[in-house]
Amino acid sequence: MSFIAIEPRALQQLAASRTLFDRHTELMNQAPRFAASMRWQTVGGEDRLCKVDVDGQVHDLGPRSVDRAGLLERYVSDQGQWREALEACRVEMRRCESLHRAHGVNRVPRVVVGILNALRHQGLAQFYRVIGTHALYAYEVAAGVTFDPESTATNDVDLLWDVQQRLRLVRELRAAGMSMVQLLQTVDPTFERDEMQKESAMNATGFAVDFLRRQEPAGSEPFSISDVEGDVYPVQAENAQQFLNSPVFEQLVIGIDGSMALMRTVDPRVFVDFKRWMSALPTRDFIKRSRDRRQADAVEQLLEEGRLRSSIP
Repeated sequence: MSFIAIEPRALQQLAASRTLFDRHTELMNQAPRFAASMRWQTVGGEDRLCKVDVDGQVHDLGPRSVDRAGLLERYVSDQGQWREALEACRVEMRRCESLHRAHGVNRVPRVVVGILNALRHQGLAQFYRVIGTHALYAYEVAAGVTFDPESTATNDVDLLWDVQQRLRLVRELRAAGMSMVQLLQTVDPTFERDEMQKESAMNATGFAVDFLRRQEPAGSEPFSISDVEGDVYPVQAENAQQFLNSPVFEQLVIGIDGSMALMRTVDPRVFVDFKRWMSALPTRDFIKRSRDRRQADAVEQLLEEGRLRSSIP
């Protein structure tokens, strides 16, 4: 067996943390509504209610009236309650980070958690799925277990991108004013594109983020993930379409420092099938093939025991 069960108290903490994380996400989704300020301004000797966006743009909501005075009062009250709720949520999240470390469920490399949160913050979560070894961190939380170090050992994370949505992805990156490499640099400033393998970005410690895409017809040209010079070029990956066709598996994961992130990966049944296929490739490194089998066996056992559930009939 390459995994052990998590203690009941730790499981309870993970469940509470997921509820808290969802609450924090809900509050953050309301941020655009409350980011602006609302106040009276005198224009031409007349008081007018104005809404001022964070970029300084002013929206005239009309002259002073009983209704507009009520609108201002409700907005200021709702904004204050939102800020209090968000601060209370953040305080509780910091407390949970300590509890995660105490319970030993802090598992995911800090840089990976940072990348997942950066992608989510920029609205890019819908475009990617984590595949490969790091998917195990999502499965283990869902199943209430921890995998052994031999199963989770890796120094890179594979991100599969849905290039059918490339135009939308480029638009989102352009709106954020950054390339994918620059986004990674917000997590770790030492990330740079690997000029020998342009589908990868690597930091100073040698940790790599590999960008993958589905296979295209023969003769198709490589392309950058954004329209910024020097960005990564996702490489075509065998069976990538199988991953994109599978149901998305989303799970809260916990970083080494106790921080939280939501990981989007593939259905565990698809993961098992893929790892079985990889383990049978004669051209693949023997040690990696052995790890592929170990990972497939472990996830399949969790599925058979009902600890982990697949959405595939």
